[in-house]
Amino acid sequence: MELYTECKWPDWDRIVDIVVINGNKALEDINDENTYKILFLEDGEINIEENNIKKKISVPYFRLLSNRDKIKVTHRKPVKMTVVYFKPTAIRDEFEIKRIENKEFEEAFGQSIYQDYSLIMAFSSGDRKKEYELPISGVKRFKEIMAAIGKELDEQRDGFWPCRSRSHLFELLYYINYSFIFTENAGLDSKERDYFSETVEYLTEHINEHMTLEKLTKELAINRNKLNEIFMEKSSLTCMNYFTKMRIDLAKLMLKGTELMIGEIGDRVGYPDPNYFTKVFKQNTGFNPTDYRKSAS
Repeated sequence: MELYTECKWPDWDRIVDIVVINGNKALEDINDENTYKILFLEDGEINIEENNIKKKISVPYFRLLSNRDKIKVTHRKPVKMTVVYFKPTAIRDEFEIKRIENKEFEEAFGQSIYQDYSLIMAFSSGDRKKEYELPISGVKRFKEIMAAIGKELDEQRDGFWPCRSRSHLFELLYYINYSFIFTENAGLDSKERDYFSETVEYLTEHINEHMTLEKLTKELAINRNKLNEIFMEKSSLTCMNYFTKMRIDLAKLMLKGTELMIGEIGDRVGYPDPNYFTKVFKQNTGFNPTDYRKSAS
């Protein structure tokens, strides 16, 4: 199978190095040596063998696989499964696999490039966890973003489909990193890490929705003062200021990595009013979105 998506539009020769495959066929190219993969098992059962170790996978579950990772599926029944295949260059042109394997981006390579590289660092790193049991609360978000990627690639409804499909991939990687990878080494005791991780995961799942501290603490049954104390210890920011930073960081990825309209990006990160989005963005970066996009190009 060709692990990319071709443009269906006449006289527009365009390929996007992303493809979304569902069901049992999703595993047919799981050991492809030219792509990274995000495997999401929603329902069903598979047994895999890796490094001569066999294990049964419980659901819901997701796994990050690089071009070098090899797994063998030893048993499976009909499953609800999705795999997103993508080349790292879908994130940024510089991210050729050979350059990643040479660890060019492990060193200072410009802050902007390194921030983008951090989205895919876990795929190729040998000392980072790559598989997770997904909390039930996270299944909806995983399904939504993966479906959004697949829909854009399949429907190609307007000229922004390449940018929009890539932006949803950014969103999925951002969710994985903020909700799982970045919170693993939060420098907190186990109970505080649970509070921090649970809150960050919830915020990431609802990043495009209106949110208040009152709504958040009620939903998670967390004391607001204790919550802010934990966030200040971890990030030197209050919980809601941390949430704003999350939104702005995701907007920055979309601004410099796509040509999507600024209003659409603002809406995707929880600011449906373009003027308010511009105001908040400038307060947090010193640039309005248009100028930031120009400076980052």
